[in-house]
Amino acid sequence: MSGVFMRFAKGRAGSSGAHARYITRPPATERDMDAILTRNYPEEVREVHDYGELRDQLEEYCRQQEDAELSRPFRGGHGETRTHYRLVLSFEERVDTREEVRHKLSRRLAGWWCRIADRLWYGAERG
Repeated sequence: MSGVFMRFAKGRAGSSGAHARYITRPPATERDMDAILTRNYPEEVREVHDYGELRDQLEEYCRQQEDAELSRPFRGGHGETRTHYRLVLSFEERVDTREEVRHKLSRRLAGWWCRIADRLWYGAERG
């Protein structure tokens, strides 16, 4: 039985746009626009005609959001500004569809991971 690896990390301030660009690179997604989960992004970011335009829009939106967050004062007047978090999800074997991802997560992880995946991919109406 193959394994699943997940790592959560707080992103480094100033790198949100670059991370968006990197994780949407064509070799990682095979230029499939459906491979990029954009449910919580504004319509003006998601309404694009091709893969390259989607990548550009995501990178610019992430950069603008990060700039806005960095310009706000720290919570409580101290600490570090959170700009974004990253989740790396890896499988030991090739996974071709979202349903395969969901199946592997349901077999290897607690059921609540599947509910999170449903909400990310299909929206709250299916979760």
